[in-house]
Amino acid sequence: MKVAILLLLCSLGLVFAGMSWQEFKDKYNKQYETVEEETYRKKIFEENLQYIEDVNRKYEKGEVSYNLNMNKFGDLTAEELKSIMNGYRGKTK
Repeated sequence: MKVAILLLLCSLGLVFAGMSWQEFKDKYNKQYETVEEETYRKKIFEENLQYIEDVNRKYEKGEVSYNLNMNKFGDLTAEELKSIMNGYRGKTK
């Protein structure tokens, strides 16, 4: 029974197979100006990836009703993402 559920989850793409730093950079065409910036962004990426994997483990156990996946914002902090996403104010009247 457990095997059947795992196979179902895999076939639906709900089991997250971690993405490497290089795969992330290649997929989203990420390039950094300095070694220091890349090191900083990689650390953020790894923290975000760990968070995603933790949430997805909870999802697999039925503890949460959603799962997560890496996207192009994976090398940003929560504060940076908030500032990008909340920056649009729309048309003023």
